[in-house]
Amino acid sequence: MRPARTLPLPLLAAALFYAAPAQADYTICVVGRVQTIDSGKTIPRGPNAGDTEDYWSNADSGINKALQGIFVIVDPPQGADQGEWTDGDGCADFSGSVQNANVIIRSRTKRNGNHMILHGQPDTFSPTTSGWSYVFSNQNLNSNQTYTYQNIGSGIAKWTALFTANFTLDRWKNVTTGKYIHLGVDESCVASPPSARTDNRASAHYGPGSSASNSQITSGWHYLVLSNCSSTLLTRRKSIVSHEVGHALAALFYADSSSAANGDEPNCTDLNNDLDPARSPNSSACTGSSNSYSIYTKEWNSIAFREGFAHFVAAAAWSDKDDAGRAGSSGTGHEAEFTWFNDPQDLRRYNQGSGTNNGGRLENICCVEPGSNCSTSWDSAATNGDWMRFLWSYFTDDTCGSAPTKKEMLQIYQRTRLNGGLTKGNYYTRARTAMRQLVTSSCLRGRWDTWAMRTGVDNDT
Repeated sequence: MRPARTLPLPLLAAALFYAAPAQADYTICVVGRVQTIDSGKTIPRGPNAGDTEDYWSNADSGINKALQGIFVIVDPPQGADQGEWTDGDGCADFSGSVQNANVIIRSRTKRNGNHMILHGQPDTFSPTTSGWSYVFSNQNLNSNQTYTYQNIGSGIAKWTALFTANFTLDRWKNVTTGKYIHLGVDESCVASPPSARTDNRASAHYGPGSSASNSQITSGWHYLVLSNCSSTLLTRRKSIVSHEVGHALAALFYADSSSAANGDEPNCTDLNNDLDPARSPNSSACTGSSNSYSIYTKEWNSIAFREGFAHFVAAAAWSDKDDAGRAGSSGTGHEAEFTWFNDPQDLRRYNQGSGTNNGGRLENICCVEPGSNCSTSWDSAATNGDWMRFLWSYFTDDTCGSAPTKKEMLQIYQRTRLNGGLTKGNYYTRARTAMRQLVTSSCLRGRWDTWAMRTGVDNDT
């Protein structure tokens, strides 16, 4: 067992730090430099105003993180390479000693048996181990010493994306294993015309047929794409990276079943429920477009379920379910914050924390002008944000003595897909059926229904 060590302060560039002796032949530790642009934002309104996420809330200023599960290779002038994954301290032990070796730190991680591979071929849907590396040449690595390599990824946004994805995997540990998520980075950064843009890619559902990224989930592989461009900085947005990883984790968990099939969630191709004027009078506050959606837009329940679940996975990566936050006299003690792009969201209350009425954003903001038939316009609809708040609220509600675990939430997602019969407007009903097949507690079943009513996701037809 290695003695505890104090990691050094950052230098101006990736560098080697020579530390005190350790008990292994020799030890290599790796420290990354993370810098985001969406951390530490606070809920602006309501009783939880001022609350923020629990992890990396200061990362916009740059923080040092011990890199857990990153792949390190020692390549000597003669003899075989040694490759090891770093442990929970960000360190790995190597045998013997070696002179004039290359130390290679790869853009690959492994957490709880699941692999994350950062690479530059996002539109190649085949397993790869290629990517980027830090190479430190002519390293003399002596027995009974510890060597710490610092500032890995400093100033390089795509490495922040890798570290973010790796953190998300760790926060969702013990739900599945043996999976490979390929995080492909697009650095072409084409900004116009709109039909040819590549500077705004962030997807787990893309490729030929819009589903090639999900075409091998039963083999344990999933593909993601993320633009790495100075104009959009998606790789520095931890919520977006974790959201896309959330899609992959949910799909791969579903695919653990022998009855699963490759491909996307069924009937998720129609975007924006508001585009039919007969169904959506006077609801411009929630209208998007035929090829995009946001956390606010009124969508078919299929899209809202899919996207809301990925939001939930990301939110549960960055906040603890038992965080009391700023609950105040009217809170339940399980409030938390989640930022989507630049907008901080309250995970219990719509309208960034001020919305307290039953029905969520859908029933209180989407289609509320006098003379409109709102109840008809809500049929088969939901917002992505309302689904996120619904799932978070059910996940954190311990009224019944215990709350669902992360794995149990994924089991509801899995069973929803396995049961089949999904249309673009019935995902809530199908998810409720799946929950009742898995949950025997009448109390938990009741809490599901209560939160569905409060968040407005229960408008299936």
